[in-house]
Amino acid sequence: MQESDATDLELLRALAQPFGAVGRAALTELYQRHAHAVRGLLGRFGGVDAATVEDCVQETFLKAQAEAARFECGSARPWLLRIAMHQLRDRRRSDARRKFREARALRERPREMDHGGPVDLEELLGSLSERDRVLLELRFVQDLGFREVAAALGVSIRTAKSWSALALERLRERFKAERTPEEQVPPAPPNRKVNA
Repeated sequence: MQESDATDLELLRALAQPFGAVGRAALTELYQRHAHAVRGLLGRFGGVDAATVEDCVQETFLKAQAEAARFECGSARPWLLRIAMHQLRDRRRSDARRKFREARALRERPREMDHGGPVDLEELLGSLSERDRVLLELRFVQDLGFREVAAALGVSIRTAKSWSALALERLRERFKAERTPEEQVPPAPPNRKVNA
């Protein structure tokens, strides 16, 4: 389809009218003009697969269609990019909430561990400091990388890695303390040569 001489504002005004042939043509032209930029922006975010990018692109233009009357002037590109960022943020939040609910469902029932006894993971996590809980939540429940964890906590990547290691060590210590003496596995004896 050949691009018309209509401005983005004119296309969005046409899109704001009851949806018909003119609205479809306006949406198609806006998509042709700006979808590449939207897709490119979303594709630059780490951890975003191609299917999620395409879903967000489609949701961006559907949202633009629904809110076309709110657009006021100039190029639609910055407005569409802002909508796309909000779509991606909402998608990530939704995915994080889903992962958190799934993890919580697993934590709520006692699980049998290698030592054979039930472990209340929720209680173990509750015994950690708030910083440790938040860090482990971001890192392992929401499955964020150290760069994203660092950004969320406002610390350096190196600090996020260090805090993560310390939080895991504290969780291991709590786990070991929860085990009864008969469940404790004795440490392996050191390898020593006996001189004869």
